[in-house]
Amino acid sequence: MNQTTNKTKKKIENKNLKLKSNLPILSPPISKKKIKNPKKQNSSQQKIPQIKQPNNSKNGFERILEAQITEIMQFELLNETELIQLCEKAKEIFMKEKNIFAIHGGLSPDISKIDQIQKIYRFIDIPFTGPLCDLVWSDPDQRTGFNENSRGAGFTFGPNITERFLKTNKLNLIVRAHQLFQRGYNITHSEKCITIFSAPNYCGSVFNLASIMKIKLQLETEIVQFKENKGKNPKPRIKW
Repeated sequence: MNQTTNKTKKKIENKNLKLKSNLPILSPPISKKKIKNPKKQNSSQQKIPQIKQPNNSKNGFERILEAQITEIMQFELLNETELIQLCEKAKEIFMKEKNIFAIHGGLSPDISKIDQIQKIYRFIDIPFTGPLCDLVWSDPDQRTGFNENSRGAGFTFGPNITERFLKTNKLNLIVRAHQLFQRGYNITHSEKCITIFSAPNYCGSVFNLASIMKIKLQLETEIVQFKENKGKNPKPRIKW
């Protein structure tokens, strides 16, 4: 690694943003039936209308919860079919050419080759330590090597770790998420590690831009920024 180049790189300042939670209490609405033209009846004969409570199923509380998440987070949840299609497309893009390593968090000191990731049993809750935790929680940093992460989980990994991982696996780029930046993205480690954050105005209180990465057939990349959509349509405004 060229030390002169490293000195000229601007040190990235990760500001600790305190997110205030103004999320509403999730309580399913209760629909009361109105009695039309009620007749006078004796108290012993009077019928009390029943109140229908929503079930804790796809047609009840879960649907209400999904609607509130859509309103609060400003994006819609994918159903199972859409999620499978997305994963298949991502697999086609990232695995066929084998030039881009896409991960949520970052690298792990326990993993040097991609093949090792395939051997991790992942159908569990994410543990507080270990390679699965690191892949989800680790963050890039300007310090060399692996260091303790202030998040309390995962590690920070330096430019030399990124360089070594890419060289070992014959890759060109790491694309990850997990960190909020006001402009919606961040480029670090000599442009070999890119963070993409796609939630505009995160939790309705940060007022950040968001971004997506467009990957063309020749694996040329383009970062597209967008703002939150304050209209009735909860989908974010993205200009393609």
